Amino acid sequence: YHSSFFPVTGIKGNSLHLMHFIASLTTVLVIKRMLDMYKNILVPVDVYETSLADKALQHAQFLAQSASGDIHLLHVMPKFSAELTRGFISDARKMDEYMINNSKEKLSDLVKKLNLPEERVHLHVRSGNVRDEVIKLADELAAGAIIVGSRNPNIQTHLLGSEAASIVRYAHVPVFVIR
Repeated sequence: YHSSFFPVTGIKGNSLHLMHFIASLTTVLVIKRMLDMYKNILVPVDVYETSLADKALQHAQFLAQSASGDIHLLHVMPKFSAELTRGFISDARKMDEYMINNSKEKLSDLVKKLNLPEERVHLHVRSGNVRDEVIKLADELAAGAIIVGSRNPNIQTHLLGSEAASIVRYAHVPVFVIR
């Protein structure tokens, strides 16, 4: 048994004790860093097809609970072109308002399925291209991850790609695709 003093740490003992201490500290720091990644989790959902969201929400809830993080639910509505709405501007605004309110209600229903305090779940409704809006919001939130529900692949999604595949391809943060 060799006893020596390590002046840097102030630990008295053999080098094996120091190695165990450093390994434990490194493990704790790695876990803390991993959990810090999940402080903001973005979950894009189609409020008109919530079956895809259920499994993604379970995974997001697990990560959010583990990291004391927040979940951001996002629904992206299609953007109507000016040509389509010309002459119907007031009706288009009413329709847009209705769609936003309806989407928020449906997102609120999804929140009820989560076992998280309401202040840790945030609702976002945007209009535009799904991939672009997901990536833009992920960047704005400094999201640690995006969790997307996806169907099992079929010939159509293999040939054309899917929203999930497009998000995976262009996102700047890790993307979990849940089936």
